[in-house]
Amino acid sequence: MEVAADQVRGVTAVAAGQTHSLALIKSGKVFACGDNANGQLDVPAEATSNIVAIA
Repeated sequence: MEVAADQVRGVTAVAAGQTHSLALIKSGKVFACGDNANGQLDVPAEATSNIVAIA
């Protein structure tokens, strides 16, 4: 599922690894972004997505 960065609101915590980041929002959902080479984002490693610049 692709989510635009400006749609992630109510972030209560963040965590980052060397090549990926996670954001926890108030509802309990976790959003992930990053390299995903080993499937750490719970998306098949061969999947591709568009990168959206936010700054």
